[in-house]
Amino acid sequence: MTDREARERARKLRFFRLLGIVFVMMIFLLAFLRLVWPRKAYSAQERRTLAQLPAMTTENLRNGAFSDAMEEYLADQFPARNVWVYLDELRGRIMGEKYSQGVYRSGSSYLIEEFKRTDDNRAAKTTKAVLDYLREYPDIQSYIMLVPNSSWIMNDKLPTGAPIDSQEEWYTMWAQDVKNAGLSNLTVVSPAAALSAEVEQGKQIYYRTDHHWTTFGAYVGARELAQAMDLPFEEQNWKQVVVHDRFQGTLMSKSGFYSRTADTVELYLPDPDIGIVTTYKEQQKTLSGLYSSEGLTGDDPYEVFFGGNYPWLAISTTSKSNRKLLIFKDSYANAMIGFLCPFFSEIHVVDPRYYTGDIRTLTASAGITDICFLYNINTYYEDGSLSLILEGGEADE
Repeated sequence: MTDREARERARKLRFFRLLGIVFVMMIFLLAFLRLVWPRKAYSAQERRTLAQLPAMTTENLRNGAFSDAMEEYLADQFPARNVWVYLDELRGRIMGEKYSQGVYRSGSSYLIEEFKRTDDNRAAKTTKAVLDYLREYPDIQSYIMLVPNSSWIMNDKLPTGAPIDSQEEWYTMWAQDVKNAGLSNLTVVSPAAALSAEVEQGKQIYYRTDHHWTTFGAYVGARELAQAMDLPFEEQNWKQVVVHDRFQGTLMSKSGFYSRTADTVELYLPDPDIGIVTTYKEQQKTLSGLYSSEGLTGDDPYEVFFGGNYPWLAISTTSKSNRKLLIFKDSYANAMIGFLCPFFSEIHVVDPRYYTGDIRTLTASAGITDICFLYNINTYYEDGSLSLILEGGEADE
């Protein structure tokens, strides 16, 4: 071996020895940081509860649940996790990644949640339960509004060739099935055309980083529903108030597609104002009005509407109307209910995901004159809780 080869070999040995020392130091450093790094129960950035140290039992060791839970715990409690999540998102942006966790990143700052037809039978079961329930109340005028998500109304903003199922195609089939049921007391209200028209005019119907529609989108939907309900909606004036100007939503935290884009959250207040009292029936508390200032201070400013989702809300108003409305809903309805308050003396709001009471007892005892099912299409298609409360069966997982 020549002197030159010997020096080269020695240099390589020093390099690999140094690399090994650095690697071992990194292992010890990470182990030390894991010991001293504070454990977090909740990630505000991702808006979810983080996994905690699992309990070790004979049962979960035997069935493998402990190792799965420990893996999740180590991932969630990794030191400086938010930094690594951001760096991973930055890597994805550089690599041109457009899809993550069911969310597509468009080229115009919008995040769009996908629609996947994974189980048509579950939605069919929900629809059957709704129709069977309404057949029991032929004298109560009823309405169904399924609100299109941005994947339908703004499908031109999806990445080219995105393998997403068509909400419009499913909705057309669903609407025909409902029509074929022949219920004379049921009206299907579709806001799709009105929403599309507003988008073509440059109006913002959906939040850019959240799955909800904006308050203006809810206004457009309310206008369509009011026409079907024969309400004097066009005679009502609204005062617009911006209550939050840094809204970044759940699609951003779900996908990891972090953005500097922020939206405003607006309220539309009836002008002149009317008296409204909201009673949270199961929590036994009341709220003057519909809006929660506490909701604006949390991680999700959309919770300004009622403070979030609750099993049963009873809203009483000073409206001169003798009509009383029962709404079955998901969170899309939260932004829209205020537009209906001037036209009903009472509105009962039921969220089937949390409601545990007897819905027929409520329908009969509250003197309901109108029933409305108000959902976005994704939730209606995926969630089985509505059929659970209407027919007493078990929701599909």
